[in-house]
Amino acid sequence: MEFSAHTLGPERKDWEPLFTPACPTLSGQLCEACQNLDPKHGHLNKVAHLAATFAAEMFPPGPNRESAKQWAHLAGLWHLTQPVILRHSCCEVPSCPRKSNT
Repeated sequence: MEFSAHTLGPERKDWEPLFTPACPTLSGQLCEACQNLDPKHGHLNKVAHLAATFAAEMFPPGPNRESAKQWAHLAGLWHLTQPVILRHSCCEVPSCPRKSNT
């Protein structure tokens, strides 16, 4: 099953994929698709790349910069995960307190 992040119109061909598993940033490499904000490249990948780039600029070269970059990258990958899990599990878990009892 393929998931999409932001839709750019009614046609599925215009939708932005949620995640690109083969993205080079996942192994610490540079990714042109992330840098160019390619609309056919994973949303989570691009957010992770942008967050890491932003965080790295807050520190001088060294271990603090690398740590900030890694944590920001992880936060970018995870930024959409929690709401999706809550929304879908709420509908499927009978004891969920957010589910209507009517």
